[in-house]
Amino acid sequence: MQDFADISFLKLDKDKYDRISMIDMLWIDKNNIKYIIEVENATKFISGIQRASNADIAIPKLMVVPDNTEKKNF
Repeated sequence: MQDFADISFLKLDKDKYDRISMIDMLWIDKNNIKYIIEVENATKFISGIQRASNADIAIPKLMVVPDNTEKKNF
C-alpha cells in the first residue's frame, strides 16, 4: 500500500481534481480509482456526497457517519 498526497497522475480535469482531492480515502489500483471512502465527522454528509459525485458513477462509494452525528448532520 502506498500513500499519495498528489493524485495528478489520475488525469482529471481541474474541477473534478479539486473536489476528488478532498476525499478522505481513494483506493487506487493501476492508476484508477476503485473505491471511495468518506468519513463524515466534522463536515456534513452532503459534502461527502458532493465530493464523491465528481468521480465516475460506477466507482463504489462508502460513506461512514458516526452514530452521534446522525441527527445533526443530515
